[in-house]
Amino acid sequence: MNIFNKSFGNISIEDIKLLIDSNELENKYLEYKQELPKNDDKSKHELCADVSSFANSAGGYIIYGVKEPENIENIYELVGLDSIDADKEILRISQIFQYHIKERINFDIKPIQIDNVKCIIIIHIPKSWLAPHAVKFSDNLKFYSRHSNGKYLLDINEIRTSFLLSDTIGQKAKNFRMERISQIASDEVPVPFIKDTPKIILHIVPYISFDINIFNNMKDMREYVEKYLIPIYTENKQINYNLEGIYSYDNCNGVIRTYTQLFRNGIIEAVDTYYLNNDQKILNKSYEKEILSILPNYFNFYKSVGIQAPYFLMLTLTGLCDYNLMSENEIYRYHYHKHFISLSRDILILPEIIVEDLNIEPEIIIKPIFDMVWNAFGCSHSLNYNDKNEWVGFENR
Repeated sequence: MNIFNKSFGNISIEDIKLLIDSNELENKYLEYKQELPKNDDKSKHELCADVSSFANSAGGYIIYGVKEPENIENIYELVGLDSIDADKEILRISQIFQYHIKERINFDIKPIQIDNVKCIIIIHIPKSWLAPHAVKFSDNLKFYSRHSNGKYLLDINEIRTSFLLSDTIGQKAKNFRMERISQIASDEVPVPFIKDTPKIILHIVPYISFDINIFNNMKDMREYVEKYLIPIYTENKQINYNLEGIYSYDNCNGVIRTYTQLFRNGIIEAVDTYYLNNDQKILNKSYEKEILSILPNYFNFYKSVGIQAPYFLMLTLTGLCDYNLMSENEIYRYHYHKHFISLSRDILILPEIIVEDLNIEPEIIIKPIFDMVWNAFGCSHSLNYNDKNEWVGFENR
């Protein structure tokens, strides 16, 4: 099995040797370098041009420590990088990307030991759904892509086309969301809900979702759904298949209050009718805690099945007309003297955010959305967070 069919973490030195021994030529997806880039601007620019060209096209690999043939009759040679501080070099390379590639790209990088002295460094750059990425030096921007002969500089028409394609992905995500909100309002859902109940609707939309159907055999997804795709509120989780994909749901004594749907294109839809439903029409502010409890599972699902960031994260709350943020008792008990307003609209469609880095805590990722919900009630931000942007619950502030 070659490196193109393995997860990055499992690529070994045997895989690299097999690549070299089979004389795998440089191509649209692969580039060899004998030495690491130096610290001068020319070398940094070349590095960033190579990396951004992969991100702006179909993705690929750069392997450092491989000598290119001197003429057409020679073959590539695995010479390795001699006595380097691999961790230091990886940090240096990562910082070059950070400073000189706009917008930020996703990439994986690691050393692989050849022996006790020598190693290689391999970089994997996936296809970017935020393309085009630019190389920036001295306030000048240049855009690169790749074909079978390596990288090339994009012309103005190609740059314009790349930006239009990026905008199209965002519009497709918005259209999908609005269509699903309409269908959910019409009870076109995989489970029978009690009608006319307030709902939490969470969508996570990978950029790659509109490119291909990721999951054709949903049977293979059952164990992942069982492990990761937990509904927002559940006491008795069950799993079933439908035309759209596979879903989990909570069945409590015959009453279904929540489900999580995995669509074949990788989109996750989580809908709950429990947390916002109360006769007093007071927003149950602990819904934030429930969303924070499931987000890591959903993100870990994407990691496990190899669907890389970025993703759109979208939250919609429905059925909230005339709801209040706090009861009179809460205002008195927690000494909130501000005059909050009741909602005059039925649906809160919160602006989407883009998730690029899953190493950031979910409570930080989604805080702008939570803040906007509180904004709708006349409050400046979510009072469930303390001054350090930690979610603590407003009663514990």
